[in-house]
Amino acid sequence: MQSNSLHALPLLLLSCIHGFYYLTLAQESGQYYYECSSALFLSGSVFEQNLNLTLTWLAGNASLDGGFHNISVGQNLDTTIYGLVQCVGYATAKECQDCANIAAKRIRGICPNKKDASIGLVYCWMRYSNQRFFSTTFDSVRKYFENNQNDVTDPVVWNHQLDNLLNNLSSQAASASSRFVDGNATYKDSDIIYAIVQCTRDLTQNNCLTCLEDVIGYIPQSCDGKVGCQIYSISCFLRYEIYDFLLSASPPELTPSPPFPSSTNTGGKKNTKKTIVTVVIPVIVSLMVILMICAFFVQRNAKRKRLDGIHEDGDGHHNFTNLQSHAWKHWENGAALELMDSTMDGQWSRDEALNSIHIGLLCVQEAASDRPKMSEVVLMLTNFSMSIPIPSRPAFFVSGVESDSLGLVKENSGSTTEAPNHDQSVNEVTLTELHPRD
Repeated sequence: MQSNSLHALPLLLLSCIHGFYYLTLAQESGQYYYECSSALFLSGSVFEQNLNLTLTWLAGNASLDGGFHNISVGQNLDTTIYGLVQCVGYATAKECQDCANIAAKRIRGICPNKKDASIGLVYCWMRYSNQRFFSTTFDSVRKYFENNQNDVTDPVVWNHQLDNLLNNLSSQAASASSRFVDGNATYKDSDIIYAIVQCTRDLTQNNCLTCLEDVIGYIPQSCDGKVGCQIYSISCFLRYEIYDFLLSASPPELTPSPPFPSSTNTGGKKNTKKTIVTVVIPVIVSLMVILMICAFFVQRNAKRKRLDGIHEDGDGHHNFTNLQSHAWKHWENGAALELMDSTMDGQWSRDEALNSIHIGLLCVQEAASDRPKMSEVVLMLTNFSMSIPIPSRPAFFVSGVESDSLGLVKENSGSTTEAPNHDQSVNEVTLTELHPRD
């Protein structure tokens, strides 16, 4: 009885937004990568305490120094954590901060109890490890995405112009303090190639240039002949498109879909109407499906509540607020995937499940004013470039307010504020060790 009840909340959340995720999963999953090591650490260990503090610092300080922050926590080599967060050069401070917050949450859920993990999202990428990796180049390609809208019409001219553009940008980025630069070059007629390249700021000039050159060398086997491409390694990335994506409000199309409208197209009104019909009809249909699914599950759960009647603890009360508390505790502890029903036998997407639970928790926050409207939920599901806020505890949280498991630490005016009974080191100014309470 209790097991089925505990799984009811995440299954309901997944079911209510399942239709939308089938529409957006291909695009969303193509917007970021992650990588987990095989080495594990024990829950509740000093290593985990150091990791939680590291991720808190990275999430809280990502936007303070131009979108880059690194930290090491611990004195014992076996429990020291090295962490780094880097925002893309064109991200605003808010986009950078929101992205870092999400990355810090997701990396624990996607790579539970892993000693080394990295994740890349639209506006940032983050890594932590038990091995020192600062200033070290990791140029092996982790992920690439090609723009399948169109192939180039003149490969010889395209490759020549693209190579010159990327090589010039790589040299500029390697010598720039931000390790980021964007630029463009004429392809033919009015067509322009827009590109950006970036390295993590801990790399030296030579290491940055080497990383970008290796990534550029991967283009022929990944995106040859394509009008757009994104290639990511842990230490650097590049992107190029046939349109000015830095001015685009929506994320890039990474799967086949109708071609981008040309800047010289005279049929703008027809294309606009076609785009509206193409976008609005699936959204309306999906909303109708979601409403029917939600109504079905609400009715079924209400009936099940009347039939079951008695909770396992014998209080004669099927307390669904306990389910919210249960889900919240797992989310806060980075163990959200433990909410998934084992009877599903792994037939679900890890990323889909995490995002479903994330958005679901936003809808049950204690303060009604913090809960998103239905229109905002739809926007979160259809626009991955939108930053999703971190949820606060749900209403009717029955176990009281627990202390922050990440050991929040704040930085004021560039100085470090020490948490009680814990020393910290930021950007390797000092090495510190966390000690458990007596």
